[in-house]
Amino acid sequence: MLKLPAMRGRLQMLAARSRRLDDLFEASGLGLAIAQQLTATIGGQMRLYNRAGGGLAAEIVIR
Repeated sequence: MLKLPAMRGRLQMLAARSRRLDDLFEASGLGLAIAQQLTATIGGQMRLYNRAGGGLAAEIVIR
């Protein structure tokens, strides 16, 4: 599990295509990259952070 604040800078790297911080789960690494690209294309912002109970949360703001 990723912990704040030590991992804060690394969380945003997760949105890079095929970027992973660990190998616990199999994945293609495209989901967050696609979400970030689509969000940016329509003028929004995406923020990644650790949830208090564990896990990753993505917040997308479109104005």
